[in-house]
Amino acid sequence: MNRLKLLALSSTIILIALGVVLTLYYQHYRHHPMTKIPQKKEKFVLAFYYPWYGSRYGPTHAWRHWNHWRKNVITGEIIEWHNPDEIIRNDRRDIGAAHYPILGPYDSFDENTIVTHFKWARSAGIDVFICSWWGVGSYEDLVFKKMLEIATKYNYPIKLTIYYESVGLTRNRGPEEVAKDIMYIIKNYASYDNFFKYNGSPVIFVYAVEVKPYFYWKAVIDKLRQYNMSCMLIADTTSEMYAKIFSGIHIYNPLSLLLSDPTGNLLNYTYEWMNNITKRNNLLFVATVLPGYNAVSYTHLRAHE
Repeated sequence: MNRLKLLALSSTIILIALGVVLTLYYQHYRHHPMTKIPQKKEKFVLAFYYPWYGSRYGPTHAWRHWNHWRKNVITGEIIEWHNPDEIIRNDRRDIGAAHYPILGPYDSFDENTIVTHFKWARSAGIDVFICSWWGVGSYEDLVFKKMLEIATKYNYPIKLTIYYESVGLTRNRGPEEVAKDIMYIIKNYASYDNFFKYNGSPVIFVYAVEVKPYFYWKAVIDKLRQYNMSCMLIADTTSEMYAKIFSGIHIYNPLSLLLSDPTGNLLNYTYEWMNNITKRNNLLFVATVLPGYNAVSYTHLRAHE
């Protein structure tokens, strides 16, 4: 089995909410309706990236995501929100983040911030940012476009792609609307040299596909095929039924598997299962690792509470 290893940077270095290591296992696979047959074997390093932060003191002129909610871990009730205007200790603001960013509570729309993250990514060996995306014209969409423009402007070697946030973007929306989102991404961004492509095909990751039934996503892909929109969709699923209609599979966050079985046996079993799915169906397998993942301090009560 040939391998493409994709690593990622932890949140303490690239200042994102979640650092993830991805290992993509390449299989020789049949021509999939959403892909082109690969002719070469490449290795990439990818990291999930969240372009959703805003600062009162940056071009956004408002706090975004730094003022994340905090909830009671027992009841699940949201009891308060972080207040970045409040200095809590050592000249640090009260922000919704487990680690305090080196740049401070930065603005994702700020060019200097984007350039700095690109430089850090390059020094850490990161090839691709998988950017959280919340729809046409959303804040994240505007930042993503700016990131592509800046990468082009300065000729940075980094590649960028979309993480399609399906939980929000499929709510009360039909398959045709989702297909239009993906067509928008391909038409507006895939032509950029810095948009991530695998053997010439644009690659897009899709979060939590099982929030919708199998036939929903089949209808999405049928619509893309109808308009000759070639791309590779990498689905967040462990289901073979779902996997068969996509170009590959991954798990966004395997933390629950590790919490259920700290020995790691359940995670190993799950990844073996996913790997076998990709072998049987000639797909791509992306295995996720969480380096130093910690969501407690920005989603739950402070430790002393």
